[in-house]
Amino acid sequence: MEETERLENRLELIIPADPNYVKIVRMAMAGLGNILNLDIEEIENLKLAAGEACYNVFYDVNSSGTGIRVAADARDGLITLRIGRISTPGELPPPVAEGEDEDNALERDISKILLGQLMDSVEFSQESGGTTITMTKQGKPR
Repeated sequence: MEETERLENRLELIIPADPNYVKIVRMAMAGLGNILNLDIEEIENLKLAAGEACYNVFYDVNSSGTGIRVAADARDGLITLRIGRISTPGELPPPVAEGEDEDNALERDISKILLGQLMDSVEFSQESGGTTITMTKQGKPR
């Protein structure tokens, strides 16, 4: 049995809705990639995808102290990242300022293209009043 087949890893982080904390998410992805024995390019792609997804989810976070949940699962070499907004039951997404929809739409389109290049699959969904991004990547060990 190969080492990656035996690994069943789950990592979960909750960070404040502050872009400064994305560094912690990227460091955690680097650590996970290292544990999974991924090559350096795969680790960098994982870090970049996780950071980009966090920034994308920030659009849905309001200033009421809501945060971002980052969950990573690694099973049989398949890495699944799920990044979404933490909200309380019944909470509505924050209001959108006038003109912000167009700017956010363009940035999200660019983000989707980038994430699609970095990961094998990317899915955007609306859950708990905000965006959740689920991504998968088949790891390539060194």
